[in-house]
Amino acid sequence: MLREGVNRWLANIKDLAKLAGVSVTAISQVLNNHPYVSKGKRAV
Repeated sequence: MLREGVNRWLANIKDLAKLAGVSVTAISQVLNNHPYVSKGKRAV
């Protein structure tokens, strides 16, 4: 669920995963610069 911040909405990792059509794990790996994430998945 999106949470209201100071004059803006803040997305959490579940929101990002849902919007990108990937898993929460994939989002976490991209954010942590995991070496096994494909360039295609990073581009999403």
